[in-house]
Amino acid sequence: MDSLTVFHALYQALGAVAAVPLAAAYALAGRYGGRWGDRLGYPIAGGRKPVWLHAASVGEAKSAILLAQALQKIRPDGDFLISVGTPQGLAFAEKKLAGQESFQIMAPPLDVWGAPGRTFARVEPRALILVETELWPGLIRRAKSLGVPLFLAAGRLSAKSLGRYLKLKFFFRDLLESFDLIAPISKEDEARFLELGAPPERLEALGNPKHDDLILLAQGPPPPPTSLSPPFLVVAGSTHPGEEEIILNALLKLLLNHSIPAPPAATPVKMIIAPRHPQRAGAVTLLARRLGFKASIVNSPETPTDALPEIGVVSQMGILPAFYLKADLTIVGGSFVEGQGHNPLEPAALGRASAFGPYMSSFSGPARTLMDAAACKMVPPVNLANILTHFLAVPAFAREAGLRGRQAVAALPLAAPLLAERFAAKLWP
Repeated sequence: MDSLTVFHALYQALGAVAAVPLAAAYALAGRYGGRWGDRLGYPIAGGRKPVWLHAASVGEAKSAILLAQALQKIRPDGDFLISVGTPQGLAFAEKKLAGQESFQIMAPPLDVWGAPGRTFARVEPRALILVETELWPGLIRRAKSLGVPLFLAAGRLSAKSLGRYLKLKFFFRDLLESFDLIAPISKEDEARFLELGAPPERLEALGNPKHDDLILLAQGPPPPPTSLSPPFLVVAGSTHPGEEEIILNALLKLLLNHSIPAPPAATPVKMIIAPRHPQRAGAVTLLARRLGFKASIVNSPETPTDALPEIGVVSQMGILPAFYLKADLTIVGGSFVEGQGHNPLEPAALGRASAFGPYMSSFSGPARTLMDAAACKMVPPVNLANILTHFLAVPAFAREAGLRGRQAVAALPLAAPLLAERFAAKLWP
């Protein structure tokens, strides 16, 4: 018995033992649960030989739906099955596709206990499309054994993940060789998949469908301009623990230097902070107060800037884009402490200039696009106050940078139609 067969057998054995406690832990954390018939390989969905697209959670489900809709335009008589791992993702997909008979929704099978095989037998998919990096060995090997065409859409592979995966290169190379086409989101990701053992003739970077809505937004009617006059509003979005202190200290330094002109006794700059996890809003508010700011929770983007506190902290999901639209300048979080960053295209599509830190590994392509367009600044934490001053002391600079960013986003190609075209050529030649 070769080492690869032994490793897969070991994976199945350990997975079978670990599945129950892991599923319980994820369910308690709100990231798993429900639809146990689906998860054990007995889905209600199926029977129409659909194209099956699998996504991890809400963000990936959005990409899967956009891709399925693009495939449907090519093949109007096609049927599509969307599986999503988390309860939130399932709810999102059900709401998004409600009443559309060509689309079915299910939870994915566990990767052990024979659940993938039972699911394939009941669903009989025409093809399986995995979104991002859902490399489930049991699912992939079952698809390969049945001759089901297998695709990877919007593949992502960070440098950190690559370092871990290379320790088991023989295992991941075997998985990647099972795919008919691997479509990473960028050339950098494509190079990492190649290093991991993906066949070069089956690799093609085709972009990320998650960005398509932003591209269409940037191509649409221009957003209303901000006043770019005191009090300026800086919106820091998707911040992580440790970043709020960096950002608030940068604002404090800016204010103490009196580098932004303002009427006497007026506050020259106000700030909205939207933590990545809204349950942290109370702690962020207390931090701002300890640093001497007047701070409170603010969840109404319609509030005039003059009526906002010095620091407003957002405690609700889903309203960050409205605050970005209100901003004179934005800060993209997840980038000033070691992490992977967040999407700088979100404020850029609204015509807002941005600053972000050096940790942008998950969004290196979009960050580079905007930096090449002189639409944003990547800065280390110690220089953040200087960059804020640079943008706000000369308002025309921020306005022009925002315009360049919006134009750069509008010029990006839509990924979902391109992916659909490539996959359809192999599915329905």
